[in-house]
Amino acid sequence: YALARREKKVGVGYNGFVCQYDPQVTLEEDLCRRDLTINSMAQADDGTIIDYYGGQRDLKDGILRHVSDAFAEDPVRVLRTARFAARYGFTVDRDTLKLMERVAPELNYVPTERIWAEFAKGLSEAHPTVMGQVLNQCKAFEQASILRPYRGFGQLLVQIVDTDSMVTRFAVLATSFEPSDYEKYNIPIDFKRVHAAAQKHALTLTLWPHVSIEQRVATLNGLRAFNDSTLLDAVQDVVAVQRRMDTPPAWTAMTRQLVNVDINAAKLVDTHAIAAAAPSPSEISRLINEARCLAIADLS
Repeated sequence: YALARREKKVGVGYNGFVCQYDPQVTLEEDLCRRDLTINSMAQADDGTIIDYYGGQRDLKDGILRHVSDAFAEDPVRVLRTARFAARYGFTVDRDTLKLMERVAPELNYVPTERIWAEFAKGLSEAHPTVMGQVLNQCKAFEQASILRPYRGFGQLLVQIVDTDSMVTRFAVLATSFEPSDYEKYNIPIDFKRVHAAAQKHALTLTLWPHVSIEQRVATLNGLRAFNDSTLLDAVQDVVAVQRRMDTPPAWTAMTRQLVNVDINAAKLVDTHAIAAAAPSPSEISRLINEARCLAIADLS
């Protein structure tokens, strides 16, 4: 339920509106200001659908089409339309894409946390890469510098499935994110932790059988895998998605198993005994790493 209203654009961004709630505002006027035709329908008390702008037709045909030029008054609608395409797999109307292209520069005036909110919702949709593809089509990434970290959403050819978590999806798609972007865009700590770890260690985990034992131990240390496998497991999930389209599932499963074999061997090292016998505290870490490398080497 929503009160009928008129809106007047008085500034930039998505907050630059003055709203008027008045009994004289007609339903047709109110619905004309909605973003898309599929969102511009109403229902009478008797169940009758009131559809001035062809929303039912577009819903049936799988088309996202703006209702009127009022669409251009809220730049967040550019992101929202792309997100709906990601949810439903609908096609964006050509004229709507042109309008989105015209509006896209105003996204630079939208708060970064609002940008993240839309992309976070997009990550949970059935086809999250489609959101980025639509934003590429309307040249939003080119025209709105605020979207720079999200460019990977529309550039990567990856296969996302329902079982992939949002954290995994972000780590896979947000290839343009840099550490300085985390705070700026209010990225949740679990998202940024897995993303940063994947950026650093995913390639080593992918090539695990072909990297040196020293590098394997360094990677496991970096992921704190000897204490808690949570971060390691999350990054391995990222690797599985990254390699889904070009690597047989058996390879990913095999490398994951080899990582676990190495961890189990390294865990047999008596770290307390090494620490107690170390000539100085500064030597403890090096001696433990050497012992873990030897334990893994003994497997072969």
